[in-house]
Amino acid sequence: MNCKQCGYLLSENNSICPACGNEAIGTPGSEDQATPTVAQKIPLSETTTESQTHRSYPNSSSKKSNPFLKSLIFGVVGMAIGAAALFAIFLINGISSTGDAKIEGNGYDTPEEAAEAYLIALRDQDMDAMLSTFAIESYIENYDLNAMVERLQAYTPYMEVPFPNSIPYTKELNLEARRSSITQSISNQYQFFNELLKDFYYGQTIVLHDYPDLVDDMEEATEDYIFEDLEITGSMDPEDIIGLYEEERNQENIAKQAKVFGAKADEVANVVITFEADGEEYVFCPQLVEYDGRWYIQSLQGNVSFLIGLMVNQGGISLYPIEDTQGGV
Repeated sequence: MNCKQCGYLLSENNSICPACGNEAIGTPGSEDQATPTVAQKIPLSETTTESQTHRSYPNSSSKKSNPFLKSLIFGVVGMAIGAAALFAIFLINGISSTGDAKIEGNGYDTPEEAAEAYLIALRDQDMDAMLSTFAIESYIENYDLNAMVERLQAYTPYMEVPFPNSIPYTKELNLEARRSSITQSISNQYQFFNELLKDFYYGQTIVLHDYPDLVDDMEEATEDYIFEDLEITGSMDPEDIIGLYEEERNQENIAKQAKVFGAKADEVANVVITFEADGEEYVFCPQLVEYDGRWYIQSLQGNVSFLIGLMVNQGGISLYPIEDTQGGV
């Protein structure tokens, strides 16, 4: 009998047509003899060749693919790859699976690099970049409240880190307290060096009756920024500014501070970065801390700032040479 699909001459043992791959449902041999098929007229050698060709390329109708299924598979795979890529980006940028953004950056190789990064962000008035130079999450994670209480021999709710990290809620409160403290320091620094109100010193309470155009004048003054052309010029050793820095008693004090930060004495550093701005020379004297091999700013007002008598509101920045009295710029 012959295959009804392609006309190939089938043997009695063929259940599948060797030529087209379809199920071998043929016609009786008598009908084939009455109406000779093309396959019967083809020599055996040619038939064999055709059969081999058909075996290599079976009829597509036997194994038709489903275009919808292919699209669905490609779509699912594409979504999975895209989700993985986004997750990797979020991790790199410090965004956790809960969607909470990390405040601190990835840290710096040296304390000088961290201090310089802050000054660049200060020049650019980039608040997020300034905050990212500080140890915030790492600081709260490592902070030793018990060591601080022992050092002071007292506790006050106004401490920079007021609670133990015993539950997630108090840890979050500590984190917000740390960020708020840093933001306030940056704000104080801005007000100290940028004269928003003439003839009034920093911190003075102004009665509206005496200054009716107060807000308008402040808005106009914000257009001028003293650190707009800030340019870093180098660095100095702390002892070159203040000899007391290297004294044993001062180094012991730094070691005690390090314990509160959850760090070792050699993981706390004070640097002096020199820069120019608005035609003047300045020094920046922050204190830094190292966590997991990365350096962050611990405080704008570092140990050197304290020793040379800078006001807290100056945020570790002073005109250079340093004057005996820092009354603002």
